[in-house]
Parts: sequence; structure tokens; C-alpha cells
Amino acid sequence: MPPSKETIALLAERRRNVAMLHSIGLGAAKIARHVGATPRAVRNDFKLLGLTSFTDATDATIDAHVAHHLEIGHGALGRGLLRPRLLDEGLRVPRSRITASLARLGAHRAAPRRLKRRAWYEGVGSFFAAHLDQNEHVGFGGIKYLAAIDGKSRCPLHWEIVTSLRGLEHARFFNALVRRWGCVPAHVIVDKAPAWNCVKNCMRIYWGDDNMAPTRVDMAEGPIFVRRFQPTSSVHNTPIERAHRDANDVLHKYYDLWKQLEGLGLLVAGKRADPLDLFCLGSVYLPLIRRDLDVHFRAMALRRKRTSTRNPNNQRGTFVPLDCLLSDEDHSLPVTDAEIDQVDAYIDAWHDATDEEPASPWEQDPLETAADRATRDAMVASAAAQSPAEEYVAMRAATRYILGLG
Repeated sequence: MPPSKETIALLAERRRNVAMLHSIGLGAAKIARHVGATPRAVRNDFKLLGLTSFTDATDATIDAHVAHHLEIGHGALGRGLLRPRLLDEGLRVPRSRITASLARLGAHRAAPRRLKRRAWYEGVGSFFAAHLDQNEHVGFGGIKYLAAIDGKSRCPLHWEIVTSLRGLEHARFFNALVRRWGCVPAHVIVDKAPAWNCVKNCMRIYWGDDNMAPTRVDMAEGPIFVRRFQPTSSVHNTPIERAHRDANDVLHKYYDLWKQLEGLGLLVAGKRADPLDLFCLGSVYLPLIRRDLDVHFRAMALRRKRTSTRNPNNQRGTFVPLDCLLSDEDHSLPVTDAEIDQVDAYIDAWHDATDEEPASPWEQDPLETAADRATRDAMVASAAAQSPAEEYVAMRAATRYILGLG
């Protein structure tokens, strides 16, 4: 007897879920628990969908990808951080092959960091607490980023490269997070910077005045009460501060290089920065930093993490942050695109914002005419730069020459 239409529809839905869970790095056993099937049935789905446990890639292919990520990430990446980066590119390879590749390339991972343990912190569920913060590790060069991390799964929720840390950027970043997931976190945890003030109003608009009461969270040391909009010190905003530490490893190569350029007199940055220098620096390095952070945060969502807690309520073993975020109890508030558009309009009105103006004055090209810019492009091309630093130096020199600054 052929299967009914209902059975066919259920099988199709299950296989869509199997393909999605396979794409974030889960194996047959874990996928089976998610979709309510046996591992054998899931492996049969793998065959029908053309999925494999591991990618059939040569050593040369793996070496090329690993070398690329050591360059755009940092040279001390280990197999735990390389595996999700390769997975994000569609390469599912066992950790033993990554270890072998690192050995062939002569790369050595950094010493493991000490895990910080406390009695326990009760992670309540997905989107219960979104931890938001700004990072200024390379801010002296005019480039910063904003990021948001889920409090329980530690999955990156949203990140953006910005050139200014005005309140407008902070509020727009929060609403972009809401638009990305189609929901509002139950609580927003931020530092005490005034730039977050508008976000408090946005939470009140979304949740309503009647739903702004603090929520009790039981901890080993006793209960705490978390507000919808919870300002706190950086030392208590642990999820995002820990995420910054990993991201700084990626950004540190730019920090070191720009400090060298400062020492050579080829860059005037910091509080008394030369807008011309920052414009040239941003033109060259903004796309590279955006690429590196995009790869980093996508990989952190897929990185297998160990549960480091004595909390008897938390499961043992490893977990994938994105899987934990999507499968745990959801505490968010679903919203429509129309509601998000209304809050966008409120943010612009609250800040009296106009999109025509750049976020930072140095983003304005010092060359005003198209002819001058074309001349600069030709001069930079003729320099045949072999690295981003050489391209920046050539662009800076050409801009100064055209402006008559020597």
C-alpha cells in the first residue's frame, strides 16, 4: 500500500530538518533526537539527500582552507576553532585531519585558556537574555563593531561593523537584531553607556508598559531579578565580554600593523586623528575586517562547546550554540515586519537622524571631484601594491599629492 499524502508530507518535513541540522554539523544520533526518528532512519535520509558524514576532500584542499583561515583569523587557531570555519564553507572533516593539516603547515595552536567555573549560573533558555556591547580594540583607527550574544547558548545573534558609537548606531543595531530573528529578546543586558538609552524605549514599545516588571532568576548564590533593559558593569556582562576576547584574537593583527604604521609616521590615528589617513585606512581595511569578523562569528555559532558547570539542571557533554539556540525553550516575543518598521521610524525620530550624513566625518572622501578620484585610482593601481598595507600607503600618498600636501 503506497504511503498517504500526510505521511509523504511528514517525511518531506523531516528530511528538510535533517538537511538543516546536518548543515550546522550535527551527526546522525543527535539529529535523530531532534526529529524524533532512529539514527538508522536518519542515515537513510542522508543517502536520499546525498549527504555524507564527512566531505571527500584531499589533503591539499584541506591545507589550502586551513592556511586561509590561519591568515584571516590568527595563526594560533586550533582544531576546535578551525572545524566550524571549515563547516561554514561546506567542508565536514574529522578533527584528526585538521590536526594533521596543522602539522603539515607547521602551525601550532595557542595554549588552551583556563575555563572559568563558578558554582553555577542558571541559563534560562533561548532569547531570555541578549548581551549587547561595543568593541573598540581597533577603534583608534576609526573602526569598531557592535555584537550581541545569547546568554544561555552563547550563540552570536548579530554583529555589525560601525565607524561611530553614537546612540543612533546602538539603537539601529538592536532593531537589526530584532529584524534578523523576527523576535524581541526577553531581556537586554548592556553596559551603562548612555548610547543604549534609546534601546530601553524600544523594549518598552515592543513589550508594553504592563510587561516591564523584572524577572526572578534563581542562582546558587541566591535569586536575582533581571529587568527587561538591564544595565550592568562589564565584569557582569560575561557572555559578550568573553566573545570580545575571541574576536580580539582575530583583530590583533590589524592592531599591530596599524601601530607599526603610526611608528613610521604613515598614520595619524587616535584622538587627534587625521581624517585623510582614516579615510584611506577605512577604504582599504573595512572590507577585510568585515570579512574576518563575519567568518569568525558564523564559526562561533557552529563551534562545539563543552558544558563547564556543576549545575545539575544543565546537560552534560558538548553542544553546538546554534542548535542550542534553536532547540531550547524560546522566551522571545515574535514581532511582524510592520512593528519593526515602526520602531525604526521611532529610532530615527528620537535621534533626529538623516541617512545622508556619514556616521563619522572622516568617511567623507577628501577628494571632491570624480576626476581627482579617478586620478588617485590610477596612481594606486600603478603602485602595484602587494599587501593591504602597501595599498593604504599608496592611497594616502596619492591623496596627499593631489591635494598639494606633499
